[in-house]
Amino acid sequence: MAMRSNEILQEEIIERSFAKTWKEAKKEWQIDYSYNPTDLEKCICGHYPLSECVVIKNIRNQNDAVVDSVCARKFIDFSQYDPIWASFFNLLQDPFKPLNLMAAGYAFDKKWINNFEYDFSTDSFSKTVGELSVSEKAIRITVNRQVALLFLNFHFKK
Repeated sequence: MAMRSNEILQEEIIERSFAKTWKEAKKEWQIDYSYNPTDLEKCICGHYPLSECVVIKNIRNQNDAVVDSVCARKFIDFSQYDPIWASFFNLLQDPFKPLNLMAAGYAFDKKWINNFEYDFSTDSFSKTVGELSVSEKAIRITVNRQVALLFLNFHFKK
């Protein structure tokens, strides 16, 4: 009988982990970065073609693995990241949009913005572009362009 992709994923991850059970092994992994796949790449579970390649890294032994976005969700609760990523993608469409509070915190934790930029982003979060002064608009667009570029470079580095 052929193994299902979920069983293959679990076997591959356990093999690359210190822990020897799926429940414990998956706790050792975190998302490192993602990139657009080539036609030949496949997830360690065997699934292909991929819409996105997500590189996960074992925090205990530094092993890495390439999984698709569906398998990546087995390691991370993406519900906390979805609003953050949406905010960053909004900046790519319109650099005058405010960073949401979670995205500002994420950018600050990654050291993409300094204390002043974090305070500005969180203090002006509820202001529309029309409510900003000329200097505030300049700060917002500078910070947003910087954050959008760092976001792309960090998460889509291949």
